[in-house]
Amino acid sequence: MAALAAAGFQDIGVTPLRTSPLADQVLTDQDWPVFLSEMIRAAEAEWRRLKRGADWRFSNLATAVKQIHAGAARALPCGAGDNYVSVDARGEYFACHRTVGDERFHFGPQPDDARRRAFLAARQVDTQEPCRSCWARYLCGGGCHAEVAANGRAGCDFIRDWLDFCLRFYDRVSHARPDLLAKKTVEQPRIENVVEVQANL
Repeated sequence: MAALAAAGFQDIGVTPLRTSPLADQVLTDQDWPVFLSEMIRAAEAEWRRLKRGADWRFSNLATAVKQIHAGAARALPCGAGDNYVSVDARGEYFACHRTVGDERFHFGPQPDDARRRAFLAARQVDTQEPCRSCWARYLCGGGCHAEVAANGRAGCDFIRDWLDFCLRFYDRVSHARPDLLAKKTVEQPRIENVVEVQANL
């Protein structure tokens, strides 16, 4: 975080590497507690900035806190198969760019609406296990479809612990800097039915 800020980045977010052709680069079970500890350390550094009157910089934290403030609830993690799909070089439709070539996410040579709806219904947080019994399901959305299919739910404890931290952080912000909750983030316009074309050659 500090290195990226020093390089001039104003909005910084991080994400764990869960899938890769280089298996030794992917987070393992023992890496998750370290990742959580570093995320919290970065959040505490952000808190020191915020108390001095700065604006949000750590987007992972800002997004979670603002979603909590807005009462956001999502049954899916993203728009894959919902409001966008990807098309490979042969014209075959898949749930998203990360799932091109994987038959589990294949919607056919034309977007098969029945298959797409069945795909989404099976992945709703109130439908799938273990999401149904998880307190954080509506903040998490169930996790990336591609990552869950490839690596299971190794990151669930991290996500719950991070969201627990963010709930407590929200309490701090709401008392000390409520102005940060009112500020609008720059949002990309919602584009319905986006089709990503991926050259899968």
